[in-house]
Amino acid sequence: MLSFSLRMRTLPLRLALLGPALVLSACGGDGAVTPDTPEPPPPAVARLAVDCSGPHCGAVDAHRYLGSGVGIWQYTNTTGERREVEIDISGLAGKDVQLIMTNHDDAPLKMPGIELFERSPYPADVPAAARRAPAFSLAMPVASKQAAENLATEKQATASRAVAPASVVGATRLWWVDTWTEGRVERPFTLHRQGQAQGPDGSRRVNIWLEDDQYGDGLVDDAMLDTLLQRVAAGPRSVYTRATELAGEPWGQHETAGAIPPAQDLNIVLGKELAYVSYPGSRDLRIRQQTGNPDFDEYVRTSNEALAVYLTTERFYQPDDYYDSGEPPAAMALLLTQLANIYHRSALPANDQSFEPWLDMMTALMMQDILYLPGSDAYQPVGDIYRWYWLSMGATGGFNCGLKTARDAADNSCYVLGAQATFGAYLLRQYGIGFYRQLLRNTSSADSWAILDDAIKQAGGEGADAALRRFATNIALLPAAASPKGYGLPERTDGAYTLAAIDGATYASELALPTDTIMTLMPRAFFPFARPAVRDTYRENIVVPPHASLSVVVR
Repeated sequence: MLSFSLRMRTLPLRLALLGPALVLSACGGDGAVTPDTPEPPPPAVARLAVDCSGPHCGAVDAHRYLGSGVGIWQYTNTTGERREVEIDISGLAGKDVQLIMTNHDDAPLKMPGIELFERSPYPADVPAAARRAPAFSLAMPVASKQAAENLATEKQATASRAVAPASVVGATRLWWVDTWTEGRVERPFTLHRQGQAQGPDGSRRVNIWLEDDQYGDGLVDDAMLDTLLQRVAAGPRSVYTRATELAGEPWGQHETAGAIPPAQDLNIVLGKELAYVSYPGSRDLRIRQQTGNPDFDEYVRTSNEALAVYLTTERFYQPDDYYDSGEPPAAMALLLTQLANIYHRSALPANDQSFEPWLDMMTALMMQDILYLPGSDAYQPVGDIYRWYWLSMGATGGFNCGLKTARDAADNSCYVLGAQATFGAYLLRQYGIGFYRQLLRNTSSADSWAILDDAIKQAGGEGADAALRRFATNIALLPAAASPKGYGLPERTDGAYTLAAIDGATYASELALPTDTIMTLMPRAFFPFARPAVRDTYRENIVVPPHASLSVVVR
């Protein structure tokens, strides 16, 4: 990410009523602002509007804070030109002000000059949740993209094929796996566990295969295998039963030529040094056949011709090194959702309706959130992992990672799972499980952002852009139980599903605001900054780029 060096700057008069603070950086983000070439003046001044209501809303009107509660104001620039926004809010009495710029466009935006301050606006006054910070990999598989390219073919009736005889515990077979060290290779595995999982269409056999040299004391042992089978397949609270109740079966009847037969066991393949900590076997949904297309024929040559998911074995006996990837049951929730997305949106329809990769991943992350079981799972995936990484990486550019592209301003890959998972968690808590079900089957558009927009509106919301703007205010560490309606991450119960509250105060010691201004704000990304300890009235004019919004939060 491009940024400017730290330097001192005299505060302009419009900030004279702020409390004493050290300015870190105030360079113009357009990269061409010098004393000799001033920026052209923006058009007429715009004003903030109150963006909250009801209990816990501390915004009296566009210019007054109540003195308590959470005050939220916003301006959204729907024009094609920069707009200067006049901010004039009284009644702050030493409160901090948090501001968040959000890019609602599909293109990067040039940022205006913005003063930054030395400290986070919210000092840690409550104990933080216990978390670890191991190294993590930015590499993530994209199931639906690859599957869409290979399953979105001409649909025709597929002749029924005889299903291979069921393997028995102790049987061995070769599996093609993707590895860090050797690429895609074929290795021997042994079937160690077998059970039955119940889904909407009946029972499905579950097989757990383990690479031969990964079994034993200090590696993957019997207790680990028993626990995995129990959590995935046993009873109505199993991951398989609960995930398929929401997302549907991961495979079944279809009319896609060249795909594996409908009747399939679910194979969980545990191997060492896999290229991804976990990944769905989208290639394996294709049969090995020659089509005359060399690239495609090579692709399917190493298909396992099976319904399979893959987990690296090290996550079982070196869990601290894989903390960021969640526990195996959480990984299974994600993988089953991705397989269900492939089946229901690509294999079943006459025309391919696959999500774009970002929404495929976000819906899978949302399933992890939904299926979290307190008392059984050590970590809440969003609260203890994804949101923590997202907030703690803010100072190093984590907020300026494109939500849909996972690219930063230098066109490098960046860690987007934190934003995707937390955005998904916000949507679930605001719109519920019914919204999630509808989203998974929504076919209103070929564009995934339009699909999300339609699903939110059907659930009673204003749409995806308003949801993204309000979600961004979670950077201000909003309370779970005392935020205005439409904000925060409160507990929510929908039937048999309870979504855990995620309280902003527990992240006070981990929030890291940017310390440099940026030249470019990436699509669907955020730039937060603060005005600490405002004595009474906060007055400032801020330029908002076209197709961006500015949220102002006081709490």
